[in-house]
Amino acid sequence: MQGSILIVDDDVDVLEAMKTVLESEGYVVYTAVNPEQAKVCMMENKVHVVIMDYLFAEYTGDQLIRDLKEIDEGFSIIFLSGWPQVIKAVEGLEYMVFSVFLKPVDPEILLSAIRSISGD
Repeated sequence: MQGSILIVDDDVDVLEAMKTVLESEGYVVYTAVNPEQAKVCMMENKVHVVIMDYLFAEYTGDQLIRDLKEIDEGFSIIFLSGWPQVIKAVEGLEYMVFSVFLKPVDPEILLSAIRSISGD
């Protein structure tokens, strides 16, 4: 096992596509379609990387990261968004963000970022 990844996105097609790619590379992948599911997942599992959308109906990415860091601080963050202005918003976050990618992200680019996090 190379590590565990939590993907948080309200687009089920995005979740399933990323999950399939990451599992084929040997990662344990958890998914959540909303922030509440993400928080439950973090309480129940050790997660090394969180890949998440930045905008949700009831949350923004910085709010969710703050909540997840209260549960466990030991994970890296990769944001995905369909909105270019999110990159500027992420630059101002108090938590270190490893990468920000615009959707749709090339699977090889995402895998490369994850490998960089884990030192592979």
